[in-house]
Amino acid sequence: MTKSKPSVAAEVAELVTQGWGRRKISNHLGITENQAKHYIERCRKTMMMESGITMDDVLESFPSKRGTVQVTDGEIKTKWLRFEQTEEEVEQWVERLCEKVKGKGRSVKLPKKSSTVNESKMLEITMFDAHIGKYSSEKETGTKWNIQHSCDVYFEYAKQCIADCGVTKGAPLGKILLTVGGDFFHSDNRHGYTEKSKNALDMDGTHDEIIDAACQLMTDVIDMLQLYAKEIEVIIIPGNHDHESSKWFNRVLNSYYRNVDSVHFNMSGSTRKYIRWGTCLIGITHGDKEKWGDLPVIMAQEQRMNWAETTEHYWHIGHTHKKKQSKFIGSDTVNGVEILVMQTLTSVDTWHHEMGYCGNVQRAEAFLYDKKYGRMNIFDVKISRILDALKS
Repeated sequence: MTKSKPSVAAEVAELVTQGWGRRKISNHLGITENQAKHYIERCRKTMMMESGITMDDVLESFPSKRGTVQVTDGEIKTKWLRFEQTEEEVEQWVERLCEKVKGKGRSVKLPKKSSTVNESKMLEITMFDAHIGKYSSEKETGTKWNIQHSCDVYFEYAKQCIADCGVTKGAPLGKILLTVGGDFFHSDNRHGYTEKSKNALDMDGTHDEIIDAACQLMTDVIDMLQLYAKEIEVIIIPGNHDHESSKWFNRVLNSYYRNVDSVHFNMSGSTRKYIRWGTCLIGITHGDKEKWGDLPVIMAQEQRMNWAETTEHYWHIGHTHKKKQSKFIGSDTVNGVEILVMQTLTSVDTWHHEMGYCGNVQRAEAFLYDKKYGRMNIFDVKISRILDALKS
C-alpha cells in the first residue's frame, strides 16, 4: 500500500530529528534520494515557519542545526530550535584552529641528486569547482561523486599534471602554482544550503568529515608537489558555494605551512588575485560576479605596473563548469586579454541532471609558462584517464 504524502512527511520529520541523512531515509522509506531531499527541505522550512522564525532570520545568525519536533496527524509542530555560533565565535574557532596547527606542515626537501632548478618555468595546476562533499549517485546521474572519490580523483589529477609537463625530481621547476578557483567545498556549512538561494544540496558525509578530507587532500597534494619545484604558491579564491569556508581554509593552511620556506599562500582578502611570471600576468577569480567584458579593464586598473610590463594577459575563471574562451584587444593591439573558463572534474548532481545541465566532459587543465617565452603549453586531463589510473 502506498503511503500518503502527509504520512511520508511525518516519517521524514521524525528521522531528520534523529540525525538521519538523505540516503538513509531514502533506503528506509523506499523513496528516491531526490524525493527524500525535497521532503527534508520542506520539513526544515516548516519547522522554522511554525516557530515564527523566517529563513532569512535564521541564516543571518547561522542556520539552525536541528529542531525537536512533535508530529500529530501528519502535522509538524516545533518545540525548539538550536542555533549555530555567532560570527565572533566562528572567528575564535578559526583562530584556535590556526594556533593548533601552526608550523606543523612538513617540509619536503628536493632530492640531493637534483642537478639544476629550471628557474624560468612555472606550472599552474588548476582546481576550479572541485565541490568536495557533493554527492552524486551513478544510478541517478550516470556519474559518481562522493568525498573519497573526489579526493582520489584530484590527487591523481595533480600527479598526471606533473607527468604531462615532463618535470622530474632531478630537474625541478622554479615554481608550481596551485590555483583553487572557488567552490572547493560544495557547502559553506553543515546544513548543506547555498548561501544565496538557500537551496538544499546533495551532500555526502558530515561537515566534519568533509573538512577533514579536504584538508588531507590539500596537504597531500602540496607535499607531493614540493618534490618537483623550488617554490609552491597556493591561491585560494572564494566561490558562491564556499565563500566563508575558503577564507578560513586559506588561513588554516597558511598557518600549517608557516615554517616551510618553499610553500607560500596568497593571503589577499580580495576575490580577485593575480600572479606575474615573466611576460605573463594571470588573474584568478571565481567568475560568478564580474562581467566578462569588465575583466580586462579591472586587470589594467588593479595591476597597472604589471599590466604595462607584461605582454600576455590571462584571466582564469570558473563557476559555469564548462569551457569557454574569449579574447579582448585593448587600445594597444599587442596586449590581448584571454579569458578562459576552467572546466572541472566534478560530476553533476541530481538537480543539474534533471534540468538537463549535463553532457560536459569532466576534465581539468594545467598550464606551463616560461619567463621569457610566455605560456608554453596547456595540459588537458580528462576524468576517463584518471579513472583508468585509479583502477590500475
